[in-house]
Amino acid sequence: MKHFVTVFPPAENVDFVKDKGQIAYQMQKHLGYKSTMVCCRNSPDYPYINSEVPGLNVEFIENAKPTFFWNNAILSYIWREAQSIDVLNLYYLVQESLLYGLLYKFRNPDGVLYLKMDMNVNIYKKVGLQFSENYFKDQVHLKMYKLFKKKIDVVSVESNRAFNLLHHLDSQLAEKTIRLPNGLDFQQGWGQMGDNLYSKKENIILSVGRIGSKSKNNEFLLRALEGINLQNWEVYFVGPVAEEFEPKIESFFKRNPSLKEHVFFTGKVQDRQKLKTYYARAKIFCLPSRWEAFPLVLLEALSAGNYIIGTDRISSIEEITQDEKIGSIVELDNAEQLQQILKKTMEPEFYTRKLMETIISHAREYDWPRVLKKLDTAIKKCMRK
Repeated sequence: MKHFVTVFPPAENVDFVKDKGQIAYQMQKHLGYKSTMVCCRNSPDYPYINSEVPGLNVEFIENAKPTFFWNNAILSYIWREAQSIDVLNLYYLVQESLLYGLLYKFRNPDGVLYLKMDMNVNIYKKVGLQFSENYFKDQVHLKMYKLFKKKIDVVSVESNRAFNLLHHLDSQLAEKTIRLPNGLDFQQGWGQMGDNLYSKKENIILSVGRIGSKSKNNEFLLRALEGINLQNWEVYFVGPVAEEFEPKIESFFKRNPSLKEHVFFTGKVQDRQKLKTYYARAKIFCLPSRWEAFPLVLLEALSAGNYIIGTDRISSIEEITQDEKIGSIVELDNAEQLQQILKKTMEPEFYTRKLMETIISHAREYDWPRVLKKLDTAIKKCMRK
């Protein structure tokens, strides 16, 4: 049984329902690997380990003081365990990954080094393959990168946009790259909300995430709502609200006191079953992000038949909306355009049972076992070599 190890030091509880924890777990659950997740203890507790990734081996490493950009405890772990690791999975093309990956291949040349880039297309378009804002440090890292890309075995990006950009940035790295979208575990109730799901639908616009974080850009949706008569519709912002965003919410309601009966902020929802209920009730899901690669919340929304509205800064938005067949793409911060899209989707005849069923059918393409077969094939090809 091959040992698949994901090293992601900053993992928090929520990462065990995202790609970081799920890929390791699903590779063990469906594809015959023995999997381990290695991270530091960054949250007081990790309830999702038992509920969302049961049976996954999790090793908490001492959160030792870093030397420059790397974690000494992680380096010690890789040095010690490298020869027992058949596949090392790292995240992001960053300084840490370069060093961790090179150390692993030095200690275990026959092991498979797999990097999941989680590639933010907008950033790479601006700065290219840059590892540090300091010119001299960046030159050192670029030399490490040249060696790293010779040693790496498999790279994955989440969207066609990212795949095409990587070919433009570095064709040598792109030769080892596969397109691997994020997924969802449909055996845990996603996409299985009952034949009567359509009858449960309410006039609800939903947005889920870290409310008020810069990337989520929730103020964009608030601006658009100010120009819409919601009538019998409600809007739910589900997720922890950043303290610095609370004055913006107060200002929004001060300007629009009547919307207090239509716009709600739930706060953090850690109960996954309760979260599914929000998706099940909603017809429309809006993600007004400034940047995203392949967000899990869009897959969760698809699995419940939510019509997706997302910005053009979401790298995977074309795939997720099937080129706007089952969703709409809005220009970043174009409030007037977002208003028009919302008004259209709020029309009584817009959201039909057929549309809901088409959306759910598309969501099933992202079932983790189906998605990860491509990764399994790429890994086994490297092992045969």
